[in-house]
Amino acid sequence: MRWQRWSAVALWSVILMIVMSTPAGAARPAAYVGEMCWRFVDAGLPMEYSIGTFGLSHEGDGHVSINGRVTGFESGVEVSTEVVSGSAEQIGGELIMNLSIIDDGDGEFVHTAAKVRLDAATLDGTFRAMTIGVSPDGSQYGPVLDQGTAEHLPGCVFP
Repeated sequence: MRWQRWSAVALWSVILMIVMSTPAGAARPAAYVGEMCWRFVDAGLPMEYSIGTFGLSHEGDGHVSINGRVTGFESGVEVSTEVVSGSAEQIGGELIMNLSIIDDGDGEFVHTAAKVRLDAATLDGTFRAMTIGVSPDGSQYGPVLDQGTAEHLPGCVFP
């Protein structure tokens, strides 16, 4: 398990080396870096936990784009999957991800904006999220505020 944590730290180190070796402002296409996963746990949600599976691309000058999905589980059974997009930056000793999640299942339209703060050494941390939505009858609800933990899953191995 320890080598998996080091591999995740090495992945972020590669991102930073790419950033440092490229002249500022140089035009270049995004470079796919790899896939990383986190388990999000929020005691206030009906779901037991969610797994975020994200593809990371280095956009240049330290900017990282995120695309992927978040899958919710109850009693170990998948109950929902939503598409995610966002960005990440290393600021001091933290990696900060801003995520946008859209769900339009069951006739509802729901948007969640989340900020994930991760320790740069362990890639574990916390998240805060705000959700707003429109029900099938057109009534609006929210904002609903959530917060919880983000646990890095090295190698995207799910518990």
